[in-house]
Amino acid sequence: MISLAWKKRAIPLYWKILTHKGASNLTEQKAVIRPVIRLLKGQRIIITADREFHSIFLSHWLKKYQKLDVYFVFRQKKSTMIKRGKKYCNLSALKVNVGETKLLLNEKITKILKLKTYNLLLYKKH
Repeated sequence: MISLAWKKRAIPLYWKILTHKGASNLTEQKAVIRPVIRLLKGQRIIITADREFHSIFLSHWLKKYQKLDVYFVFRQKKSTMIKRGKKYCNLSALKVNVGETKLLLNEKITKILKLKTYNLLLYKKH
């Protein structure tokens, strides 16, 4: 489901009912997001999503829409790989104190070649 955040409320704009249990896949996620991008064309769009939408391929696909003022913020799993120097490690290996935030700019967050870099905001709740 895609909702519009407006004055502390969420107004549903578009949704699809899945015929299977479990998480949606990349094709299903694109099928829900694409019509909303068309509907709100010309408006700045910021897509926020939970960890179900953590796919690096979805992020890569959405980066193509930045020229249309479409941006995204996705929660990532602790097991997400990030390149630190010449090696990769899990996000969980990065040191962040409780209540602290850390901004990492232009980070490569997958071992898959040809994918771009992303900005990461780390926050440790407890």
